[in-house]
Amino acid sequence: MEGSKTISTVIKLADVVIGVQANSYYAGEARKDNTELLEAGARIQASDDEDDLIKDYIKTGVTKLTNVLTKILGETTCVWGTDDVTFTTKTVANFMDSQKDALLLAMKDYLVDTCLRDWLALMKPGEEKLFENKLTELSAEIRVLASHRKKPVRS
Repeated sequence: MEGSKTISTVIKLADVVIGVQANSYYAGEARKDNTELLEAGARIQASDDEDDLIKDYIKTGVTKLTNVLTKILGETTCVWGTDDVTFTTKTVANFMDSQKDALLLAMKDYLVDTCLRDWLALMKPGEEKLFENKLTELSAEIRVLASHRKKPVRS
């Protein structure tokens, strides 16, 4: 799928950490309504204390996302900054630039859900299936976004 166009996307690590914390908070709160799940609900809520572990999960997620993008969109590399990660993809020349924002959101969601899957696998095994399914859906969404093409213009 390589071509003559290069696209770059930047994801801020803080956005991913905030996404993991927010989603794990709401997942925990949903379980606290049931007194039998009260302890489990509290355990799955990620806080600032777990930032180092979440950042390790982000590294795993970046590797997986890079592989997904390479398979679907074109050869992709990533460069780590202090506060962000930049993905650079060589893709087909007629890739629609209008899809970049939607692609960026799907990529960020992919990283958040990868971290949540790994977090839940550690904190409450068996609960990670929800996020495993979401990752499958996000891969399909990235495939759709990557398939949009500009129509050639006749000279």
